Amino acid sequence: MKIKGTRKRKKFRRTVSVINKSNLVILNRFLRILSWLLPGLL
Repeated sequence: MKIKGTRKRKKFRRTVSVINKSNLVILNRFLRILSWLLPGLL
């Protein structure tokens, strides 16, 4: 039972790191789009 718990925790941590990476990519794209749009708006 202890081994199962640790495995689950490792998986959870891995998914969290993946989510954080994808969020960073999305933020970078969003910032790039903003930098493209802002000069046009201003």
